[in-house]
Amino acid sequence: DVVLKDLEKEFPIGIFLAVDLNNDDNFYECQVKKHSKKSKDNNKLWLYVHEKNRNSSKWINLNVFSFFKLKSEKINELDKNEGEDAGFLSKRIRVKWSDGRKYDGLVTKTMNSDSNFVFIEFEDSDKCWIDLQRDESRWCILDDSKDDSVYDSLGDKAKANTLPDNTSKRKKNKL
Repeated sequence: DVVLKDLEKEFPIGIFLAVDLNNDDNFYECQVKKHSKKSKDNNKLWLYVHEKNRNSSKWINLNVFSFFKLKSEKINELDKNEGEDAGFLSKRIRVKWSDGRKYDGLVTKTMNSDSNFVFIEFEDSDKCWIDLQRDESRWCILDDSKDDSVYDSLGDKAKANTLPDNTSKRKKNKL
């Protein structure tokens, strides 16, 4: 089957993807485990993926979910940054979720091609990629203050959501 061979070539077993599993603009790291062998519809490109953070697996249709490939050579990591311009790396960030809750986390990875697309490890153990440029109203950088009352409302008394001038627009991959 031509579609299956193309799918296997484009998304080999073991490759990592960041997938918007909940349609909430939070991208979770997933590893491709299987390809669909039976597809009645050539427009449905199914992959069986394992989500690292939640230790769960599921089938996803690449035509439905937004995703991007994670290539290690294109990712800046906090523990591997050697004095280069760190951008958002090591910044504490508060993110407002769609349910109104606010969570604090640490930026531990960024994309080389888009420094505003960051991987945040939250204090509640959740981890995901977020595009800071896409929705500037849902996050703020926390300063070094230990007084949490400073951050009662998202953005108040926190550092402004200022993106660097060299920001780039990243397209979500959809097949």
